[in-house]
Amino acid sequence: MKPQHKKTEINLPGYGKGILLIKGVLLPLVLLAPFISAFGASPADRLAWHAPVDKVLLVMPDNAPEEVSNIARVFTRHLHARAGAEVVREGTAPLTVQLIMDPSVGTESFSIAGEGSSIAITGGDVPGLLFGVGKLLRTSRFDQGGFSAGTWKGKSVPEKPLRGMYWATHYKNTYDVGDITDMKEYIEDTGLLGYNTFFLWYDMSHYRSFEDPLSTAFLDRIVQYLHTAQSIGMRVGLAIAVNHSYYDFAPEKLRATAGHGGNKPQAVHGLFHVCPSTPGGMELILNLQHRYYQHLKDNGISISTVLLWGIDDGGCSCDQCKPWDSNGYLKCAEQDAVLVREIFGAGCKTSLSNWGIDFAAAYRTWAETPPHWLDYVMYTGTPSAEMNDKKLPPNVQPINFPDICNGMRETVWAPRGGYGANPVPGIIQNQRAARWASQAGGAPYSEGIWEDVNKALVAGLYWDSHADVFDVLKEYIASEFSPDVVDEVVAAIRILEENSQPSKSILKSAEFGVTRSTDRVPASSIEALDLMKKADGKLTAQAKTSWRWRVLYLRALIDAELYRTEGRCEGDALQQAFNELRAIYQFTEKPTYVGVPMQNW
Repeated sequence: MKPQHKKTEINLPGYGKGILLIKGVLLPLVLLAPFISAFGASPADRLAWHAPVDKVLLVMPDNAPEEVSNIARVFTRHLHARAGAEVVREGTAPLTVQLIMDPSVGTESFSIAGEGSSIAITGGDVPGLLFGVGKLLRTSRFDQGGFSAGTWKGKSVPEKPLRGMYWATHYKNTYDVGDITDMKEYIEDTGLLGYNTFFLWYDMSHYRSFEDPLSTAFLDRIVQYLHTAQSIGMRVGLAIAVNHSYYDFAPEKLRATAGHGGNKPQAVHGLFHVCPSTPGGMELILNLQHRYYQHLKDNGISISTVLLWGIDDGGCSCDQCKPWDSNGYLKCAEQDAVLVREIFGAGCKTSLSNWGIDFAAAYRTWAETPPHWLDYVMYTGTPSAEMNDKKLPPNVQPINFPDICNGMRETVWAPRGGYGANPVPGIIQNQRAARWASQAGGAPYSEGIWEDVNKALVAGLYWDSHADVFDVLKEYIASEFSPDVVDEVVAAIRILEENSQPSKSILKSAEFGVTRSTDRVPASSIEALDLMKKADGKLTAQAKTSWRWRVLYLRALIDAELYRTEGRCEGDALQQAFNELRAIYQFTEKPTYVGVPMQNW
């Protein structure tokens, strides 16, 4: 079913009695209100803010659930860390922010209103309140010697029902090994962007058994991550390969047969995949999954959606399972769907993935016998809607899987993240936005923090598919860094995106190719770095030392250095840049697939 687009409603009465100096003219804030968009940022010279304050009174709703208190804590964290502002719960302050719950606002929706020194954020429910707080933070500024609250007013309703963020929590990437407090705060920030579901992955192939000490430690991390998301009103979900097992765990007679595209050689593939068609195979698969699911439930986790993967990892090409795409995969997934609903309730949703899978035969089968156990099919890239989305049965909705960590699969680096931030607003706007508009949402694929800009851009389109990606980008820059640097940073990012491939991208390999681009980074990289240097000079100490700024700034610096070295990773400047990225990513030992160049692991 095609999701209905819900337009944002804007109220534009006068907002306080402040004034703003724009190009030498004093204007009352009320005159500026019509220029403030419902989602994304208007041009920087049209934004308006309250005068900065160093103290905010936060008023909570009576008998508020614990999640609201946690949202208040997140709000407090941002004001203290980014503006040095104090947040109090009683007494007086020059600015009052009131959190209100009112179901009439609508599911996951919010409104922001207020006059003078008082702002009211009303959520239709707990998630709506979270998203409203995120909107206030994104439209405020933190660089004026305190907290300058934004003057955006109106009601906003999300368009897509599934607005997920998927962390690939494995291979010693930042999510796998990063400081737990930092990672939990990053999950909270994901919720502020408007994502309503947080997904992660428990890679059994890393461990020998459930009781393996490394497995036990990672399961504890998983529980903490999922609790963090739940604690602020987000839903949580899992990605799981349908016939996965622990490393070298299954008896020889139960091991899967390689042969499907994307499978590793048989000697490797069989070590952590089980054949569901061999007697005892499906039983072993479900027993392993049951123990994992039950462990989460016993630790207070309520899973809302499970992404059932078929390939990478997954797959069996024995005579009974093939063709895996329309036979073994679907049989496994259906059994898993039954299991997750037994444990997490009938409302738990399931999704298949077309990653490496051809559903042509499945579409024909489903036309006659709809898979009532299935809710979504997740599409990677931009496969034809006529040949895919529109062939789904009425009970199944199409969703997407944006590969933000690999520049939407257009700018794949080796190692991933190794050159800093990889913003691709042009690719998202021109190659993805229209395709996603008719889908029910999705979950971007993330392997690290270098794609933070892309996370915000996708969140903007999930909230409103008609949003201009560059307006969302401007809002991100203004909030995270300063409204004063929007023009320079947008211009620099346009150049960085154009220069994403030379000297960095893989052209061919076993996964993508083996040949690295030998094209020289263009001379425009010098212009991008000059723009970033100009912006850097305008930032507060907090903003210019933040990791979000540094991964973006270092990308510009690295590109400029690669232009000077004609693509060779050499010299002190590049070494220092890569060392700083390594520290930001919190790599303590060599990760797999991700990483930075010029490292002596």
